[in-house]
Amino acid sequence: MRIDFKSRYGPWAVVAGGSSGIGSAIATQIAAQGIDLVLLDRDGVALEQAADHIRAAHDVDVRVGVVELAGVSALPEVQEVVEGTEVGLFVADTMRPSGGDLFIRRSLEQTLQMVTMNCQTVVALSHYLGRKMASRHRGGLILTAPQDASAGSAYMAAENATKAFSLVLAEGLWIELGQFDVDVLTVPAAPIDRAETKAAAPSEMATAALDALGNTGPWTMTSTDGQTAEQAWATDRVALMERLTKAAAVLSDLPPLRMPSRT
Repeated sequence: MRIDFKSRYGPWAVVAGGSSGIGSAIATQIAAQGIDLVLLDRDGVALEQAADHIRAAHDVDVRVGVVELAGVSALPEVQEVVEGTEVGLFVADTMRPSGGDLFIRRSLEQTLQMVTMNCQTVVALSHYLGRKMASRHRGGLILTAPQDASAGSAYMAAENATKAFSLVLAEGLWIELGQFDVDVLTVPAAPIDRAETKAAAPSEMATAALDALGNTGPWTMTSTDGQTAEQAWATDRVALMERLTKAAAVLSDLPPLRMPSRT
């Protein structure tokens, strides 16, 4: 991790889904860099436990926002929680575990809530916080997206589709916000074949993500399954993104954008 991490991504970070899993692990490692935190999730008890753990381990301020990320009012609630802070890093780890089943057997209400959480809320918070970062010409966004998002799958059709949204959104924002010196990263955080492979621990995923932010392309690999990663990401996606960006510029009569450096 770079020694200028706090000046680049501080003084505050917002972690959506910060009460457990990858979100909690990333929050803990961000706090280790001396950055104050806003943790968001719907489980107030789990949030307070995560916040207490971080406060005990690191000398940082931790705010807790009990927010239903699958609700349409998530943005104004978050705006209230972060009022008075200067947010330099936003992490969205919104995927909630769910049992697989056929799309038509799943509750429509629950499926639409998942779409709201993984698409609408991520867009709203990325837009709100990303604009402020762009105005300061520094900052970063990390959007988690399982490797499952690289392709469709039976029994996880809607889940994979919503996280594919985060993946493609992050790739596009990597180019756009890169023009304003804001780093964007998506983390394909779990192997596709869970029956035969072992996912990296949340702490390992967090370390890989924070080390890669601003140092690589728009994604980093954290799966322990190299074959899966190679199969899922065989396409030179940056070259594809560059071609699509050029085409979009022509169609929209807008100037072409430079591709951020992959150091």
